[in-house]
Amino acid sequence: MLDFIPEKILKVLPIDINFGAGSVEKVGEAVRKFGARPLVVIGKGSAKDSGALDSVAASIEKAGLEWELFEGVEPDPSVDTVARIIDTIKTGKHDIAIGLGGGSAMDAAKVAARDARNVRSVAVTTTSGTGSEVTRYAVLSIPSEGRKYIQVDIRLLTAVSITDPALTLSCPPELTAVTGLDTLTHHIEGYFNIKARPGADPLALKGAATVMEHLEAAFRDGSDMDARVGMSKASLSGGVVIHFKPAGLPHGFSYSFYNMLPHGKAVATLLPYCWVYYAPVIKERSIRAAEAIGVDAAKMSPREAAIAGAEVLWKLYEKLGQPATIDGVDGVDDAFVERAVNNILSDSAKLEATPRRPDPDRGFDEFCAILNAARTGDIEKVPN
Repeated sequence: MLDFIPEKILKVLPIDINFGAGSVEKVGEAVRKFGARPLVVIGKGSAKDSGALDSVAASIEKAGLEWELFEGVEPDPSVDTVARIIDTIKTGKHDIAIGLGGGSAMDAAKVAARDARNVRSVAVTTTSGTGSEVTRYAVLSIPSEGRKYIQVDIRLLTAVSITDPALTLSCPPELTAVTGLDTLTHHIEGYFNIKARPGADPLALKGAATVMEHLEAAFRDGSDMDARVGMSKASLSGGVVIHFKPAGLPHGFSYSFYNMLPHGKAVATLLPYCWVYYAPVIKERSIRAAEAIGVDAAKMSPREAAIAGAEVLWKLYEKLGQPATIDGVDGVDDAFVERAVNNILSDSAKLEATPRRPDPDRGFDEFCAILNAARTGDIEKVPN
């Protein structure tokens, strides 16, 4: 069932990946290999309402294990929430944490398991987009400071990943769109990262095409199982891509939009403008990426291909009810732009993943120009 991910990649990814219809039934047996007292970590109720929690609980109990529930993980989980999960793990003597839900529940469980020591994590995803089930990343927030940040640690890899497309059937249209655009961005950003990783580039291009094929259908009709399967595959492959080839500027800028825009909406909105900025450096990759999402770019320059790719993306965004600019986002003004640029210029990890590194003398002005183009929608004003 994992034939859509190259074997050469699966061999070096130390995760027991379970994909396909009915894979949620494997949770109990998978967990039993690593512990006897699982803690199930969920968000604020959707896993309960959809029946996903019931399915996981039934599998755990069938395996003869006792479990406890931690609920209430918020979007961009706070460090305080993670601390409470750690306390629950220690008090309940849990030896494995199951993140059930979207990226926030999975990230919180992954970090808590790592920091509780000698506890492994399992991811059971109910959305199609974050890829957290197979990455070494977790995004947390510090509300008192009004910011979020990423943790990168190989110890954040889950022991087991469960992706059952049936669990995504109840995902509402807006969340389907936002998480789906997140995974589209994962594939394209990963492809633009020029770091070498055999098998990742073809997977990135194929995954981007898969999102273009299935996301609108999943958004229009959440019960379309073919679309849900396609998006579940894309979410998994997108996570694999960015595990090996980290995301760059769109994701880096997005951290400054904490409490302003949902993550997937932020990265997708910023992607076209960053793509055009990358074009002179990534060259042929710009053309290949445009072709992957439906542009006849064979005779285009890299910048022309990027702009044509942006237009295709904007058409998709319009169909999904998503913005093409950050104009009108409360709090986006000149001061915000300067603050966001300073934030990313101090983020060495994101700059390392960015194919076009900022010039020491012009970087600040160029990055401000990218965000200001995203404010006005005038993509031609992105620096060449």
